[in-house]
Amino acid sequence: MTEPILSTQFASDFRLDSGDRFARVKELTVDPAVRQEFERLILAPHRDESPSAIARLVRTEGASGMLALEAAVVYGGLASSIALTSLVEGVEAGERSAREVLSRAATKTAVYVGSFDPVTRGHLDLIARAARLFDHLIVGVGINPGKNPTFTEDERVEQIQREVRSLGGGLITVKKYSGATYDFALEQGAGAVVRGVRAITGLDQEFQLAEVNRKQSKAADLDTILLPARLEFTHVSSTHARELAKLGGELSAHVTPAIEAALIHRFIENSWRDCLKQFGIAPTPLSTEVLTDLIKRYDELGREYHTVRHLYECLVRATDAASYLKNPALVKLALFFHDAIYDPQRKDNERISAYLARTKLGLLNLPSELVEQVVAFVSSTEKHQAIEHPDNGYFLDCDLAILGATPDRYAEYANAVRLEYRFVPEEAFRFGRAEILGKFLERDTLFFTEYFRERFEQRARSNLRAERRVLLQ
Repeated sequence: MTEPILSTQFASDFRLDSGDRFARVKELTVDPAVRQEFERLILAPHRDESPSAIARLVRTEGASGMLALEAAVVYGGLASSIALTSLVEGVEAGERSAREVLSRAATKTAVYVGSFDPVTRGHLDLIARAARLFDHLIVGVGINPGKNPTFTEDERVEQIQREVRSLGGGLITVKKYSGATYDFALEQGAGAVVRGVRAITGLDQEFQLAEVNRKQSKAADLDTILLPARLEFTHVSSTHARELAKLGGELSAHVTPAIEAALIHRFIENSWRDCLKQFGIAPTPLSTEVLTDLIKRYDELGREYHTVRHLYECLVRATDAASYLKNPALVKLALFFHDAIYDPQRKDNERISAYLARTKLGLLNLPSELVEQVVAFVSSTEKHQAIEHPDNGYFLDCDLAILGATPDRYAEYANAVRLEYRFVPEEAFRFGRAEILGKFLERDTLFFTEYFRERFEQRARSNLRAERRVLLQ
């Protein structure tokens, strides 16, 4: 009599922690003795990922091909070629084939392919794990002419090369490729294709893909190695990272700091290009030079809050509110320049920033009326008082939206402001900052527009009161 065995695909920390997992995983039928041994290994406090542990499991009398598959998923893919063969042909994985796969898995070359637009923490985890299994792992960055990627293939190759330098294991090579994955693998002399699986539905798809590859006569000997995503990466994807970057969301769980910075810079670059496009200005070396100069200014040493991240968050807020604006491109152009000049020990930052806007935008042959509107918007940040323009209140609110950030982000902002004023003695800073916050709280409303008041007013007041209490302690 056979009994079902649990998969750990969704189990927390690779353990079986709840009976309701049964409904979310595939059921495998194996010999009861094998089931007992397998569950003992799964439930162990520290999983034994050594080849000997897998070999012992798949060689147990009565072990089926489906059990070998489960072993591959749980233990990192060493035995998955047995599983795929047995799954397709409906035969049991024998001791001989298990030994064959296990003995050659650590020595052959494998490929791991994807678009990696951008490369995520999940991708990097799979690369690191696969690199420990093979002498040579080739990461293939796919070229798809039908897509409009966020990063070019050369940028993606460079990003991955930079990220994998710190990884251990075997040799890792990053290359561009196009066409069929099995053709790329065979061209590279690889004996296996590594695939990541984030959910049971993905497992089904991978079975189908592996079978398609296996039926290609030239790829009949190409193994498919399935590596399950670790639990903390099951929700991570390139698509989610790109969308979060557009929304100003939290990216740290999805990508590394370097990739987060790349996404932020690309958003800024696209915003700049789109702004100029609205006024009939095509990208030119000069327009790129102006943007590069602006970014360098926001990246200046000594800036802690008035940085590229602040510019990015302002542009995200303006994008969110675009449907309420008469001229979204005007607001964004003004945001690009509003803190271009920033020195906390000067009193004329806004005036000089406005002058810079007039000079740089004049070089790009933008209409003089538009340039003067940008100058007026930038100048309005000096006293943060709205001028007679329907979009100016939105512009000023974008700059102050940080006040209504989440408590954690607001704490980062407050700490960054303190660092920018590191030259001010602690007692004097506390007194001055508390006074400024008090004046904000005395206002009837913190924001000029209903749009921003509905979204940020309540939390902003809570943040300001909390910081002021700490300053006055």
